[in-house]
Amino acid sequence: MTRSTGQASPPVDTRSSLRRACVQGDVRRAALYLSLFVDGLKEDAQRRHAAALLPRLDALERKLAEEGLIEAHLQERDRLLEEIRTVSEWSTAAADPGPTKPLLEMKAVCRRFSSSSFALEEIDLEVRAREIVGVVGLNGSGKSTLLRIAAGRLHHEGKVSYPAIEAERSERSILARIAYVAQEPEPWAGRLGEHLSLLLAFHGITGKKNERRTAEVLEQFDLAKSARERWNEISGGLRARCALALAFAPWPSLIVLDEPMAYLDPGSRRWFLDQMCRLVNVPQHATGILVSSHLVPELEAIATRVLVLEQGRLVPASATSQPEAVVLDMAVDQPWRTGETLQRSLGLGANEIRIETRPDPRQVRITLPPGVHRGAVLRALAEHGITPVRFSDLTSSVARRL
Repeated sequence: MTRSTGQASPPVDTRSSLRRACVQGDVRRAALYLSLFVDGLKEDAQRRHAAALLPRLDALERKLAEEGLIEAHLQERDRLLEEIRTVSEWSTAAADPGPTKPLLEMKAVCRRFSSSSFALEEIDLEVRAREIVGVVGLNGSGKSTLLRIAAGRLHHEGKVSYPAIEAERSERSILARIAYVAQEPEPWAGRLGEHLSLLLAFHGITGKKNERRTAEVLEQFDLAKSARERWNEISGGLRARCALALAFAPWPSLIVLDEPMAYLDPGSRRWFLDQMCRLVNVPQHATGILVSSHLVPELEAIATRVLVLEQGRLVPASATSQPEAVVLDMAVDQPWRTGETLQRSLGLGANEIRIETRPDPRQVRITLPPGVHRGAVLRALAEHGITPVRFSDLTSSVARRL
């Protein structure tokens, strides 16, 4: 995962992301990227073979969630991910990379408030076609302000431009190519299906194309049963899904999403991550996404790069040639024994291991010296009867900053 203050980076590379998920042993991310990779395979037989691996990944993920990281499941995981790494070598059809100019370019952007000492300062940022750029930060760090400026919804100092979109002459036509979803979805008038059809007509999609696209979006977002419902007849979680469908429907050039997963349940989040990846990989539409979230691991799983916002400034990842300490987050059944067990089993000094408790009493964050392999940690815990039920490796994650 590349972390930076906003310099350009390559478009989403599904092949590389799939390989990285396999190397890291991340079953969830492997399933997400394999589902995208399957679509691009050239040979029918290869597509069928790769698609058959997806239910096996889903079954394995359920076992790991329900039964923990026991040795038999870890061995099954390693075998399956090795098979997927072989699949990642197969040939795929190349997608159109899209325009060479950035969709969004922000230079020295600032925003100050007369009623507060908080300010957004000297923001430099680019989003290009087929990129998913994530923004993370603590509450009050300026994420919503930054995204509102990026979407053209808030006055500011500095320069915000849309070089790949500005062939359109008027400001109104440029903003029509930018979809913005706020943290709180905006109500719509009338029934959902009718509103969606009118939105598409506003963007020049009419007649049979309008009917097809309306039906396609309702089906894609699993909203067909809600097509005749009004705003006040739909639950909060479903409203968030509706807002995303309305944003994605007219194939905008740039999509700006402020905490879009905040109201989604875990199953819907995974579905939504998949939708974002699919959207930026549609061959005939070169779209870019700027998205904020407090769900850092989920965002890192799909983003081209993740930016950290601290007190109104984009900050770089720590630049160092020294190896990074190993940082693990896990939920265990006996958290009070974890630190002493690892220190004794791994032969570490008292100052070489740090255990931090998290809001969940079973959750601990463990910081270990560089080079300690997570497999050794899991084996040491298992040998002493401590069972991890959730596990995240944050060694290379921006989550360790938050």
